[in-house]
Amino acid sequence: MPYHEPYEQLTVVDLTPVEGGTRVVMQVDELHDDVWTERLLAGRANELENLVRLVA
Repeated sequence: MPYHEPYEQLTVVDLTPVEGGTRVVMQVDELHDDVWTERLLAGRANELENLVRLVA
């Protein structure tokens, strides 16, 4: 696997009040390749699922 120099990756979380709760939208920067970007998206989806279970 090739080595990549460390770089910053931004995740922006928008929280918007809506009737009956809060709308959560995450925007993420792409990573150095599609595989790692998909892994990041899967991790963020898991975080949101965990949040849903926590507040339910």
